[in-house]
Amino acid sequence: MEPEIIRSLAEQLNSEIRWHWDSEDDLLAALQHRQLDLVIGGLTKRSRLSSQAALTRPYYQSRYTVGVRSGAQLPTSLDGVEVAIPPINHIHAALKDENANPVKVIDITHTESPVAAPTWWLSAHGLDAGPWEIITDKHVMALPKGENAWMLALQRHLNGYSNIEERLQQLEAAQ
Repeated sequence: MEPEIIRSLAEQLNSEIRWHWDSEDDLLAALQHRQLDLVIGGLTKRSRLSSQAALTRPYYQSRYTVGVRSGAQLPTSLDGVEVAIPPINHIHAALKDENANPVKVIDITHTESPVAAPTWWLSAHGLDAGPWEIITDKHVMALPKGENAWMLALQRHLNGYSNIEERLQQLEAAQ
């Protein structure tokens, strides 16, 4: 989704994009040294990021909850419930706080257990989302500090996106 947003902005600005893939730490270091103009790719608002870069306002919030297959009964609470999570995740501790029993599963798309994921992902895979708010990620993009005009142009562009959740569901369902 983020590449689509940036492609659209580049088209509006009549600009060329040069994509670079690397670790978050390396990309943020390059941003600080003004070797890059923008870092995207699943960044969420956290204090460590704001010390390294200027962050956009959150343009999308993904709410993580627990979902079950359509037609299955949602548990009334998460106490002691085994909940499938991907092996690499950031929701394990939050599920433990809800007294759930997180279980790492290689492929959460093919489990019959309740699954913890963003609501858009659950919907794209035909799961019914529960009422629990496990975590909410506030998605941002990172720019070099002091680039106010660039920040304003990007933020205006981001403000124009209102259908991000629906688009994420479409992209996931198409895979």
